[in-house]
Amino acid sequence: MLKRKVIRIYIGNMMWFLPVLILIMGVNPSVAGSFWWKALGFLLFAGIVVVCISSWLQVHREQRELDKKRLDYESVVYRQF
Repeated sequence: MLKRKVIRIYIGNMMWFLPVLILIMGVNPSVAGSFWWKALGFLLFAGIVVVCISSWLQVHREQRELDKKRLDYESVVYRQF
């Protein structure tokens, strides 16, 4: 479990570093006018989409966990009265 979480963090950090790497490569004029620039742009777009979707799923997962904890707490409080 912990290993998967660490891998997820590393992948997330790499996904945020990818645009910087692509823009640095785009400074080179031979790359900016080639097919590789279009391929890197597609990778950048796909990376942004993946980061957005994974962040959205993580927020919903955390929200479900909070709702479950709240319901468990409320049921304990109601049983006390």
